[in-house]
Amino acid sequence: MVALRSIRKIGYTLAVGAGAGLLSLTGCGVDFDDHLSLVSEPRVLAIRSEPAEAKPGTQVRYQALVARGGADGVLPDMGWAFCNERKPLAELGPVNLLCLEREGENLVQIGEGSTAQGTLPRQGCRNFGPSAPPASGGEPAGRPVDPDASGGYHQPVRIFVEGPEPAVTLGQTRIVCGLAGATPEQLGEFNRRYTANQNPELQGLSVVRGGEERAFVPGPEFDPANVVRAGERLRLRASWASCAEAPCTGAEPYVVYEVGARTVVDRRESIRVSWYATGGDFAQSGTGREASDFDSTTDNIWTAPTQPGPVRLWTVIRDDRGGVGWQEFLLEVE
Repeated sequence: MVALRSIRKIGYTLAVGAGAGLLSLTGCGVDFDDHLSLVSEPRVLAIRSEPAEAKPGTQVRYQALVARGGADGVLPDMGWAFCNERKPLAELGPVNLLCLEREGENLVQIGEGSTAQGTLPRQGCRNFGPSAPPASGGEPAGRPVDPDASGGYHQPVRIFVEGPEPAVTLGQTRIVCGLAGATPEQLGEFNRRYTANQNPELQGLSVVRGGEERAFVPGPEFDPANVVRAGERLRLRASWASCAEAPCTGAEPYVVYEVGARTVVDRRESIRVSWYATGGDFAQSGTGREASDFDSTTDNIWTAPTQPGPVRLWTVIRDDRGGVGWQEFLLEVE
């Protein structure tokens, strides 16, 4: 098994093993580190699935947000694969450790580079959903997977990042499966009312001073509006669409089947924004809004570097059904 420096999942670093130096996948400890805002080397910050939710057997497209660690950073070699290996109940971490290999019989290779395209494995609802997996090797059939808090199931996809210290970044596609324990009437109601998840989109990033806002111009190229002073402490505000109904690119309303109550109930997505930059310091690595909070903005404090020069900044938006979006900005510190 390849020794990995780190395993990144949706804005987090999941380090497996203990001790200094390279971290081996054979270790059993799991550590979540959410303090990853400073980007000093090439790194995959996010993985976006399009569509964000689909049936097994559907063609999906993936895009990785790759921070190169500076204007002259080199894009690392990356290999994409679906993982079809269920995670043992006693195993820590978001996926089976076999999913983190460079290759193996449990992996379906789907491409190389910053984008990839593939067909969602047809056995997804058996491996990661409410359908019981078949018995094998003389063992009894395993139990179905429990849904997440939003009532969903997810097909893992991973990027193996090559280099002197290989790393793995994990993503997912929400898959459309049946409802465990629902009656035909409840299933019919759910299907009538449910809207498949859409990826959220950021509408902009602005600097807030008093009651005034000044918008930064997004994109990989510099714009004169994106100038800040060295050492300046700025209140940054990220915004997204305000949603009255689904589908939309903000916090969408949706329904979920609650097994305990045996009923279909209304829900609304929560939103989280992760903040990254090649310089300066964020007060928080992640901010956002709970489902009960109808505001469509979130603020963070960023202190610009004390030395003049360019700084790349990224904001990554995620909803709690697995949707992802982002924006990139090139700032000039004077």
